[in-house]
Amino acid sequence: MSTNKIIYTEEKHDYPITLYQATNGLFTVQYGKQLDTALDYAEAAAKLGEAIMHACACDGLIDNEVE
Repeated sequence: MSTNKIIYTEEKHDYPITLYQATNGLFTVQYGKQLDTALDYAEAAAKLGEAIMHACACDGLIDNEVE
């Protein structure tokens, strides 16, 4: 069984975003209640970026009305 180490965490949005890496090298991204597990590096990067972008959009920091 592998254990997870917290690599990155951010709690400034409504829901915390956390990136974990297991001793087997795979990653987990947690965004609020959403938990994506057994991710390789590229998958984890995409999920982490998606969570950060979504949180910023929900906070009104991203202008989604740009044409």
